[in-house]
Amino acid sequence: MRPRQACIVCSEPSHLVVCQSCEDEFSVQEQRCLSCALPLNQSLDYCGNCLRTSPSFHRAFTLYDYEGVVAYLIKKMKYDARLSVARFFAEKMTKKIVHMQSSGHHYDAIIPMPLHKKRLRERGYNQVVELLRGLNKKCALDTTSVQRVKQTASLTDLSLAQRKKEIKGAFALAAPLTHKRILLVDDVMTSGSSLNELAKIILKQSPSVACCDVLTLSRAQLNESQI
Repeated sequence: MRPRQACIVCSEPSHLVVCQSCEDEFSVQEQRCLSCALPLNQSLDYCGNCLRTSPSFHRAFTLYDYEGVVAYLIKKMKYDARLSVARFFAEKMTKKIVHMQSSGHHYDAIIPMPLHKKRLRERGYNQVVELLRGLNKKCALDTTSVQRVKQTASLTDLSLAQRKKEIKGAFALAAPLTHKRILLVDDVMTSGSSLNELAKIILKQSPSVACCDVLTLSRAQLNESQI
């Protein structure tokens, strides 16, 4: 039996860093755009944005909506160095990837969103790499092929146009990738600008890559003032 501890959210006794009651508050929308994982209210396959302009990546998957308890926990993980939260979510990410594989979505390599070396020194870890710690050796985790060569400003308060401009030229490949199917992983997708730029660079410079999908821990949305 796992030792009991205090839930990081409500401080009630828990076997995990997050108690079951708080986990039950995670927002999980089943109906999502097949292209960008944006929640959909109707029985549609794609959102209006993706119908107008498809992203560079082929398909997006996510676990949760970025709101409430999930948003609180991700901020704790990223900015307060609560790696116990990363370990908690790593189990969820591993189960999701295993489920995707059993459903026919197989990948030759899994690439976590890279951090700029200065940001990595400041934070001490890449939270996305920590989210993938639960993967076994059968899943090829590639942390070296792609580098973040531009230290971008925070995208949080930027508009969609500003995000696209800021992230342009942020990534570089050490060499063309030889994998055929790649899964890009990040903690949060809001506009998708970072993942779209990363996928664009990979597909442009790596003719061998036939599929570049995306998996995020959570999916957020731009507010009206940012569109």
